[in-house]
Amino acid sequence: MDLRGYDQERPPADPAAVLDGFLRCLGVSGDQIGQLDLAARTSAFRQHLAGKRAVIVLDNAAAADQILPLLPDSPQCQVLVTSRRALHIAGAGHVSLDVFTTAEALDFLRTAAGRDRIDADLDAATAIVELAANLPLALALIAARINASPEWTLADHVERLDAKKRSLRLEAGVEVAVSLSYHDLPPEARQAFLLLALHPGGDIEAYAAAALVGADLPTAQQHLAQLRAANLLQQRTVDRYVFHDLIRLYAVNRAHDEEAASARRGALTRLLDHYEYGASLAMDLYAPHEKDRRPDISPTPTPVRNLADRHAATEWLEAERHNLIAAARYATDNGLPIHASHQSDILKRYLEMAGHHSDAEVLHGLAVHTTDSAGKLRALNNLGAVYLLLARYEEAVSIFESALTRRPQTRERAVERRVLANLGVGLMQLGRCREALEHFEHARVIARELNDRVGEGSLLNNVGLVYAQLGRYPEALDSHRQAVAISRALGDRHSEGMAMGNMGVIYTLLGQDHEALDHHQRAFAIARELGDRRGIGLGLDNIGIMYARSGRLREAIEHHEQARDIAREIGNSYTECVAIKNLGMAQFRLRQHRIALDHYKQALGMAEGSGLTGVRCEVLNLMAETLLAIGSTDEALEHYRQALELATSFDIAHQRARAHDGLGNAMAAAGDDAAAQSHWHQSLELYRELGVAEAAELRSRLAARVNDQTSAKLAEP
Repeated sequence: MDLRGYDQERPPADPAAVLDGFLRCLGVSGDQIGQLDLAARTSAFRQHLAGKRAVIVLDNAAAADQILPLLPDSPQCQVLVTSRRALHIAGAGHVSLDVFTTAEALDFLRTAAGRDRIDADLDAATAIVELAANLPLALALIAARINASPEWTLADHVERLDAKKRSLRLEAGVEVAVSLSYHDLPPEARQAFLLLALHPGGDIEAYAAAALVGADLPTAQQHLAQLRAANLLQQRTVDRYVFHDLIRLYAVNRAHDEEAASARRGALTRLLDHYEYGASLAMDLYAPHEKDRRPDISPTPTPVRNLADRHAATEWLEAERHNLIAAARYATDNGLPIHASHQSDILKRYLEMAGHHSDAEVLHGLAVHTTDSAGKLRALNNLGAVYLLLARYEEAVSIFESALTRRPQTRERAVERRVLANLGVGLMQLGRCREALEHFEHARVIARELNDRVGEGSLLNNVGLVYAQLGRYPEALDSHRQAVAISRALGDRHSEGMAMGNMGVIYTLLGQDHEALDHHQRAFAIARELGDRRGIGLGLDNIGIMYARSGRLREAIEHHEQARDIAREIGNSYTECVAIKNLGMAQFRLRQHRIALDHYKQALGMAEGSGLTGVRCEVLNLMAETLLAIGSTDEALEHYRQALELATSFDIAHQRARAHDGLGNAMAAAGDDAAAQSHWHQSLELYRELGVAEAAELRSRLAARVNDQTSAKLAEP
């Protein structure tokens, strides 16, 4: 991790943000990290590294307190810290990295500029080493100049270096070398060098360079090639370039001296416009059905990359993602929040489907600072939508309710519809299904009023989810079928896939496994086609359920584990929680009851932490079933009672029926046949109302029990 201890334009890296990245690499979900303060993140980091071998490189550290939270406590881990100042850290070994010795410097020059040339005039070469202060970076720049001017002798280079040294301000060796390389450039390339250093992101490609410089593409490419040849710019990949931090520091300082403030602002404004227009074009390919929901961005006079299809658009968005967020942060920090507002609306769908929830939270949080009331309403809605994906439902509901108070100011009916729909989703996940339906119906009225077919399809899908939770399965299927039809007509593959998957869930509940598997596989195929990582995770998990039901338990476990891992990577705790719960179900079928219980306990903790009422209720029933299987009848009864109370309070019909069924089994195991019969009959009535396969199964069990009891009486002497 580059800790940016000496970056003039960007602050030193926050240890909490660094730990966020490290913990994600170690498999911790984004929503779990978001709930941890710095001390808790440090503790989690150390726990995840316990017993592991790892090398951690902390580059450009500013101070000891920046790196102390980032240190593991495992003896198998090694940490390398680099800094330009001595850092006092208990237990650390210190290695002072001095500049090259003269002999090392001369060997470097021999390799970089040619052994014969250096050995032909060792005195001049030694003088060059001294004037460069034996600094590797300075010597690399000088070697590039030597190679670029074969007609110059080494003595010529010595004379020019000596003349320059007396007029410079900072670290003599580096600044001498950079300054001479800079002055060797043509005037247009010198200006390009200064303007490119103003870029707020981590790297730059030719089209963005053209925007900063205000030039056509061939000219920008020529400038980049000249700077690369002079070692003033490093080429990270075929078409991406980065500054060494010291060279960037030099260039930024010089830009503030030599370029008028208006010129610097003009360059950065062109860059912001370039990123807005480029992102808009990319998203028109990525999600064409939502084009009318995004702002209409005017073309820029500087060139943008020609993207052929959705795949190319996805690659561009991924390559530029960090730059797009950095540009939005720069714009907001410099009084231009409208740029972040535009990018919030433009990039919303991509960040959601690619699983970049942390970036989305940052971008939409920046957009909230816009002074435009309509833009603020959209930003609040976008931010709340991220919280839904992160299973932070209480926060999401609070944001949506706050956004709705802005309706009289904005008169943005389309945005109001989206806020109402998202508020309904948050309420549904919290178990407040009746309230959710009211908001969905209100949103549908607005969608029909605006002839918003995309919105209507999305709402039908959401209404189907509520009907499913309430046990109204025929109505749920009908809503999802309508959603599929609308999505297909509009070419909205994302919404079509979601509705397909939801239909698969209903078919599973109804015991129609063939139909269920078919719908889940079709939903999974759409998610893969779109690169929708959340949809891929859901599809894997749902297919895993069907494999488990058909006895393909090892394949089921593999699917659930893949779904869990994807969910962790993108920070989607809902899918992670459900996948862990389903892993427990597969382990239960394998009679690995203790392992199943461990999965259920983990899922229950996540469900309670996120307010996932429906999942929590199901997990309580599953835990009770497992406890009963291992003979812990009293604990099973307690869990079933908790599930029944929760299912009754939130009108979750299917789980209420399962709780009554389970209580009947537990009561029978405890020897209370009368209580068992009462619960079974209540369960049977609920199953009949739902029209699910469990009704026939329970009738068969009850009939078999009666037959067994009759046989037992006949056998009595």
